[in-house]
Amino acid sequence: MKRINVILMMVSALAFAACGLADPWKTWENEGELPSDRLLPSGLKETLCLADWWKFSYADEDFYFQFIDDGTVESNSTILSDAVSTTYYIDWDEPYAVKLTIVGGGHLGYLPSGKEEMFVVTSFDDAEIIASGSETGAEFKLVPATSSEVKAMMAEKADAVVKIEAAQRIVEAGMACGAIYDNGTLVGHYALDLSAYGSYSVRFDILSGRVLTHSSVGVTVDLGNTVALDSPVSVAGKSISSIAVNVQDRTVSLGNSLVPVVSDAGSWYLGSSYSTYIVKRNSEDSRCDACDAIAAELNANYDSYSEVELSDRTDRPFFTIPNSWDDNRGYVALYSLNTPYVSETEKDRVYFSGGTRQEMPYGGDTSRWVPWTLENYSALIGTYYNNDGVIIIKEPEASIIWLLSPVDGSWFKAAR
Repeated sequence: MKRINVILMMVSALAFAACGLADPWKTWENEGELPSDRLLPSGLKETLCLADWWKFSYADEDFYFQFIDDGTVESNSTILSDAVSTTYYIDWDEPYAVKLTIVGGGHLGYLPSGKEEMFVVTSFDDAEIIASGSETGAEFKLVPATSSEVKAMMAEKADAVVKIEAAQRIVEAGMACGAIYDNGTLVGHYALDLSAYGSYSVRFDILSGRVLTHSSVGVTVDLGNTVALDSPVSVAGKSISSIAVNVQDRTVSLGNSLVPVVSDAGSWYLGSSYSTYIVKRNSEDSRCDACDAIAAELNANYDSYSEVELSDRTDRPFFTIPNSWDDNRGYVALYSLNTPYVSETEKDRVYFSGGTRQEMPYGGDTSRWVPWTLENYSALIGTYYNNDGVIIIKEPEASIIWLLSPVDGSWFKAAR
């Protein structure tokens, strides 16, 4: 009978604990000495509800929580997402800790990682609450915040959302990238990265004296779709401090004599109508050219393979074309193993990644000339097939295309 009573007492203690505010140690107060300074769920709830808001910083964001007597909690943060209303409850953990559970974590649920829902509170008063996250073990220090502070944060978020929408309009219009001309000559290319608010940037791919370089700077976007550079960038001897985008007219201005042209040649290049372009030595066709490394390959290998054909066949291969058919030479074809695709934001950046499939479709010694092509055109192949993609710029008259690396000095120009 005594055993049954003990069990009933334990069940009753657990039932009170489930309500969130009971002191399960009360059942055993005559069986030993209870710590007088133990933490009580009821004390934590009272403290939580006293302040307008509680604030803490975590994962580079500021979070705000407002606890209400009826068990609801409002939350917001500097994360650019709507406020969250959910529920909370408090459980006993041990004499010097209580568990606070915010169902779903409130605004913490918007984090890509490090989300928390249960907090083990080890110290609290009306000036500070100390807790650790059950999932991550991270320490949280909550301090009181005012309603005016939360309103100011929300107003700042609203302003940010409007600016994000302005940036998104630029991307959706396909105007985040383009070629830059000076008196009809290609001198560069711009590519805006507007994917992460607060970390917007622009990359300039600059051609000067047959040398390709890259320069990236931070930018901000205002409501008029003007992109302001954090610091000026020089292209063709002219300073660029802003990029003005007219989404409706699809025009871009750099505020000087340079002429930017919106570029989406990547999608065009993956289509079926761009026809075939040939890469030759500059001495063979003045419309063709390349950086020094690729030009050296074209010159050095001319006696064996006089040109490279950028084909409009499926998977966009290129063919090396033999100068003569002696020594058992033949066409060598290099196909992308993966289906080529275009960047979602840089509409002129094509990715031929995943390696290549090589074959000799028209005669020739496969075991000899395929490896020879891979070795002797390594700079050209590396520019075309790589994980960083290649920028495709189509000249207005459509008889010339430029292929520029977005990361190094490799480039070449092909003609129809």
